[in-house]
Amino acid sequence: MIELAVAVVLLAGGAGAIAAGDGGDEGLKLSGSQAVRLLRASYCHRDDEERRMSREKLLRTRARDRKKIFQAFGRAGPFLSEGSQADQPRSETFKLPVTGGESSHGRFVVHLPAKYRGKKPWPMVMRFHGSGGSGQEYARLWEGTPPADQFIAVMPTIPTSERIGWNLAVTRGFVMEIYRYMLTHYNVDTDRVCFAGFSAGGGAAFYFAQTWPELCAGFLASGRLWWNNDSTRDECMSVLRHVPGFFQVGLDDAAERVDGFRTAEAFGRKGRFPWQFHFVEGVGHRIVPKVQLEGYEFLLKQERKRHPREFDAFFFGIRGRPEYDPFFTGAYWIRALDFNRTGTTCLVRVKGNRIDIEAPGLRAVRLLLNDEIVNLDKPVTVTLNGEEVHSAMVERSVGFLLGWFEENRDPRRLFWNSVEVSMAREDGR
Repeated sequence: MIELAVAVVLLAGGAGAIAAGDGGDEGLKLSGSQAVRLLRASYCHRDDEERRMSREKLLRTRARDRKKIFQAFGRAGPFLSEGSQADQPRSETFKLPVTGGESSHGRFVVHLPAKYRGKKPWPMVMRFHGSGGSGQEYARLWEGTPPADQFIAVMPTIPTSERIGWNLAVTRGFVMEIYRYMLTHYNVDTDRVCFAGFSAGGGAAFYFAQTWPELCAGFLASGRLWWNNDSTRDECMSVLRHVPGFFQVGLDDAAERVDGFRTAEAFGRKGRFPWQFHFVEGVGHRIVPKVQLEGYEFLLKQERKRHPREFDAFFFGIRGRPEYDPFFTGAYWIRALDFNRTGTTCLVRVKGNRIDIEAPGLRAVRLLLNDEIVNLDKPVTVTLNGEEVHSAMVERSVGFLLGWFEENRDPRRLFWNSVEVSMAREDGR
């Protein structure tokens, strides 16, 4: 019989220590308005000393007032590194460093709605071009269309010489860097970020939603579908039960492409997923403008589910390619640490203050927690495959909270702390 060993670790990682700097009940008394002012000074003030002092005050907040910091994030933004964006051109091309690619930099185009002034948050769509295309070409197709005045639009170019596909570790990393750049330079409504594309870009919209369901409010996939792991399509799609999707393909397109949409349609119908499918008669491999407009109207109505209390995840690894691990080992607020790398299905359910994880093959996991998932004023219990592996209080760490925000820049998706639980191997290790 496998002996259970509980390893509960309250991690700070890059997010700051829990003990040092996290004031107890003898710490700083804090009101909601003070929390807002300190957050603004910490992330929007140009003076480094003022920023440092504001952060130190937040770290000294007494335990009973820490919730006010979490709530203040929703009222203190936008946290923009460049101040107001009112004077930004409507369309501009940027470059960002690329790690592990052929080139040291990758390019992307940002297109702003005519009424964008940087004062209110706007929905954002990341639009992915097809094979051989570019973000600049895709931007020209966007300008003058009705959705162009409804979304902040980001159009990256695949950072490889042939620009064939998006399904590379370097490309996924580049897309994430663009996402973080946008959150620090533009007033983005992070609950309304969508993915869209045609052909290879449609495949990208679909599998980036599989990669980051916690970031995606909805997706529009046209002309082609790709899965994070083609041999386990159902498992890959299972993570999207909370992510609305709009699908379009021409029935005169290649049979392989149409069949992919039929596969997704059958799976989505069986699981009652929030997906719409449009199979267009008499159309081959091309964009259908009328249907595209319907797709963007669909996306405008969506809002992401940040912290679901029940969801599916699917963890796997690619032999000899550890650079893919960050993209295939997490979903929402769970991260797999030790698991069957050929493929591990996972179902997470929260009942009151108990988190139940059903995942044969999963031996160690990290959970990111906040009060929208469980009540941190009470002990949190975690079961893994029916065995209780954790039951204890989880501290609201201001250091962890601020560190998480600094790394991810999303004021609406925050965590107070993380917990690791593990099950001992049969050999006792």
